[in-house]
Amino acid sequence: MKLTPEGARVEHEVFTELIQRNREWRQSFSLAKQYQTLNLVEEFMDKFVNEDASKQTKKTTYADLKRAEA
Repeated sequence: MKLTPEGARVEHEVFTELIQRNREWRQSFSLAKQYQTLNLVEEFMDKFVNEDASKQTKKTTYADLKRAEA
């Protein structure tokens, strides 16, 4: 599968916007808050959005990362 030129342009615009938003989030929220937010969104998605939520594998959480650093 390959993107059309228009698809590549849109993908570049979206990716560029995501990078900019990520920079803004990092300035506003600590890394701990970012991971907490992402974990909450993933949990919500798994419970209410994903069709195969029962088949989900264990995801790395912020707490897992903190334990690994210790």
